[in-house]
Amino acid sequence: MPDARAQTLAPAQPSASPGAASSGASLADASAGWSIQSFSFVDANGASSKWTVVGGRPGQDPRNDLGPVTHPGTPGNDAIVGGPGPDTIAGGLGDDTLSGGGDADTFLYTVGDGSDTIADFERGLDRLVILGASAVSLASNGGVAIVTLDDGSQITLHSATPAASADGAPFG
Repeated sequence: MPDARAQTLAPAQPSASPGAASSGASLADASAGWSIQSFSFVDANGASSKWTVVGGRPGQDPRNDLGPVTHPGTPGNDAIVGGPGPDTIAGGLGDDTLSGGGDADTFLYTVGDGSDTIADFERGLDRLVILGASAVSLASNGGVAIVTLDDGSQITLHSATPAASADGAPFG
């Protein structure tokens, strides 16, 4: 029987000093292979921003590693497929279906973009970077995770690899 897990994360409040970044709360479910990290940042002008990252490689800093968007979406519903190398995909507004293809891919999502589906999210390699969320919850059931944001929008992640349950048996 599949094992359902749920986690909720509220990103940390931004640091008061301009130019300072802070690593906020972090949640991980090693047996299921899902992780969530929050970051907050105050720029030199005092404007704050919140980042939430699902997945990614250990030690990866999303603020420094984003790179340019290689596959941008439109204001409508899109189906975007990345290439064989690392991609940065931003679906934009609308309910989008995204696929990164091979290699380590980054999927960018801004609160209000709609409800998206990532068809081939590779846990431990790909990452989802969410900008502007005040609270994020993740519910996983084997190879599928649903990320729900405070505005009610959802991002569904279909994992390319099944997770193992706590006893080491695959589920999903």
